Amino acid sequence: IARLAEAEHSSPDQLQVVDTLFRYPIIEWDVAGNLMPGDDLPPLDPANRYESSEYKANGPAFWLAVSGDSMSAAAGQSIADGSLILVDTGIPAFPGKLVIAKHAGSHQATFKKLVEDGGQRLLRPLNLAYPIELLAEDCRIIGVVVRAVMKL
Repeated sequence: IARLAEAEHSSPDQLQVVDTLFRYPIIEWDVAGNLMPGDDLPPLDPANRYESSEYKANGPAFWLAVSGDSMSAAAGQSIADGSLILVDTGIPAFPGKLVIAKHAGSHQATFKKLVEDGGQRLLRPLNLAYPIELLAEDCRIIGVVVRAVMKL
């Protein structure tokens, strides 16, 4: 809080301006589900949609549009329907992180929070009305969510 108060009273020449932005493609959930480790994303193409962020990814990264309310919670951490999430495939997933995963028999990726309970890794939605899923051996973590923005 003290640093915030100091920043409010800083002169304009003391403020740091961040002017580096990185562009990442907005892809569909089925495309995300088909990404394999080591895959590169397609090169920049004006025909595709992109969104910028100050976040510099460690691996191939992309945006996904959240659809549905499984990650919307009444209290605490919540990602609303219609939000864009930035997924970095180059950082490790560990319990507590929001992840994009794909079950072996599914055609699409899923967005959940990776948790550990009793030695088992689980995929837990933030909305308690949805079931918790076991992170089975044939389930693959595609990437970790590093940003979420609501587009109006």
